[in-house]
Amino acid sequence: MYKKIKKYLKNQIEHCEREREICMDMKPEPLQILAERNYFQKKAYMHISEKITYNSIKRNRFLIDEYKIYYSKINSLYEELEKQGSFKKDKLLRNIKNIYLKAKGDYVNGQADVITIVRKNADNIIDDIQEKLLESLGNSIEEDISFELDVILVDAFIRCKILEKPPKK
Repeated sequence: MYKKIKKYLKNQIEHCEREREICMDMKPEPLQILAERNYFQKKAYMHISEKITYNSIKRNRFLIDEYKIYYSKINSLYEELEKQGSFKKDKLLRNIKNIYLKAKGDYVNGQADVITIVRKNADNIIDDIQEKLLESLGNSIEEDISFELDVILVDAFIRCKILEKPPKK
């Protein structure tokens, strides 16, 4: 499964680089059309920034900013893997959420002001989740999958499976 994710993400990086090269050669009118099409993606990015700020993420902020571009593409990867039968997106995200809740519980440990404790430890919680996921893979993976795991963690963060969702304004 992780080899498929790695291959998919490598192809997406190459695709993004080709798109960037094409855009550099375009005239302003087509760029305006592209900007309008990306309006909803920009709104999603604003939501991500709001969630980063709300949770007081510092050390992992750049990781999230770097990999958020894959958010719109990873769902198609999940769908493709589900078609092949052995992968379940909901199960993966539920497992990540459960790991988050346990990590959060370790930090909160019965104290009343939950959000303050989560904010104070947000980066450590993200690191704990990543470590637990790597641990759960054990020796089944022989290659470095840190990039793929980071992309999946950022996706889980955006989908509000990791850390707290800001209140609606």
